[in-house]
Amino acid sequence: MNKYVSKDTLENIYNRNENVYGIVSNPNILNENNRCFGKVILLINLKSQKKIVINDIIEFRGDKIKWRSTKCDDNGCVLCLVDPYWCRLYIYNPKIQCKVRVLKSHVTNNGRIYYGENEFINMTKDEFIKRQLLLKFAKWPYIVFAAVENFNRRYWETKDYYKSLNETSKHYIIKHQDLKSYRADYSKAVQEFNNKWNKLLLDSYRNEKSNNEIEFLFNKYKEKSKNKKGKVINLRTIP
Repeated sequence: MNKYVSKDTLENIYNRNENVYGIVSNPNILNENNRCFGKVILLINLKSQKKIVINDIIEFRGDKIKWRSTKCDDNGCVLCLVDPYWCRLYIYNPKIQCKVRVLKSHVTNNGRIYYGENEFINMTKDEFIKRQLLLKFAKWPYIVFAAVENFNRRYWETKDYYKSLNETSKHYIIKHQDLKSYRADYSKAVQEFNNKWNKLLLDSYRNEKSNNEIEFLFNKYKEKSKNKKGKVINLRTIP
């Protein structure tokens, strides 16, 4: 705490403020949602309990900072005071390169020729799964796809399985048994693509770690070569 404020300043913060979070953040750095983010280290005279607790990573709008310290740490982070209303848990939603099938075409003397081709696109988990579902169930009538998603949404909202089933069956004109069957196929596919995404994400992290390690090794051996003039480095020996 003494990196950001003195003991007297901290006491004044508690005496003069209510219903604010104390957040360690660098307000000059924004996340992918164009918001500030940081770690909660103080809960100051909260009016009501929220799910956010000490050490949670949250995000918030920079223009809603009520006060910030003048002292900062090595990362440029300061202590910020923000009303809980403007704060929410920050859930990192990474984008990684995913191989997807796309449709391409070119014009010939005989007209336009269409063909499928693999392409790498940066995608979030939700984008990846949604795209895979659309491709897998491309032959489904749209009303079936919409019905399954409506059932899942209503079930999440109401927590009532049969109410959600009856409502969806009625308005999307699909028999109960048919809707259950479609939903089972859909849920199985979601799990399949979720597992596939997790593997892609893990591979991405491993690849990034490997790249960092090889960069470290090259820099390390380059530094050694400077100290041993004329020594040849055998790159094949580098793991």
